[in-house]
Amino acid sequence: MQYQEKLKLAKVYFSHLEEGKTEGEINELMLSPEVTKFDLQKICRSARTLLDEKYGPKIKDYLLKETLEDNIDEFDHLSEESFNTLQLNQHQAIIINAKALVNKMLKNGKDRDEIMSSAINPYFNANDVDAQIEKYKYNHEPVDSQTQAKYFMIGGGAIILGIVLSMSTTRVFYGLVIFGLIYFFRGFQTQSEIDYDNRK
Repeated sequence: MQYQEKLKLAKVYFSHLEEGKTEGEINELMLSPEVTKFDLQKICRSARTLLDEKYGPKIKDYLLKETLEDNIDEFDHLSEESFNTLQLNQHQAIIINAKALVNKMLKNGKDRDEIMSSAINPYFNANDVDAQIEKYKYNHEPVDSQTQAKYFMIGGGAIILGIVLSMSTTRVFYGLVIFGLIYFFRGFQTQSEIDYDNRK
C-alpha cells in the first residue's frame, strides 16, 4: 500500500475515533483484502498521532492545572479507550518534560531551589526532582571530592610504589603502575562510568 493511501486511510480511522468508536471496532470495520492487519497497525498509529496532536495539548494543560475533571465533557464524544490513552500519553509527556527540564537546569548550573521552583508539577514532586538530580549527577558529574581523594590516594600510591620497586630491583612493576593509573584517573570519571568499568 502506498504512503498516500495509508495517510488517507489514517484520516478515515481518525474520524472514526472522533465518533467514539474503539480501535477494535474500527479495525473490524476497515479490515479488507486491500487493507491487511499489517497495514492497519500502521494506519492506527498514524491515527493515534492525529488524535494526540488535536486533543493532547488541551488535556496536558488541564492536567497541569488539575482541571481535567471540570472539563471532561469536552471529550465525551471520544471512547473511554481513546480518552484514557490520550490522558496516559500526556501524563508521561509531563514527566518526561520535567526530567528534561531538571537536566537542562543542572547543565546550566542552576541550584536545587531554582530547579524545584521550576520543575515541580502535580505529577512530578520534590522527591522526583531529587531523584532526577541524583540520576543526572550519577551519569554526568565526576565522583564527589571524598571519593575522588580516595582514588587519587590509592592510584598515586600504587604508581609511586611501582616506580620505587622498579628502581630498587631488576624487575619493572608494570602491573602496579597500570593499576595505579587506572585508579588515579577514576577520580575524574562519573560514578556510572566507574560502575560500567567494574562490570567488564
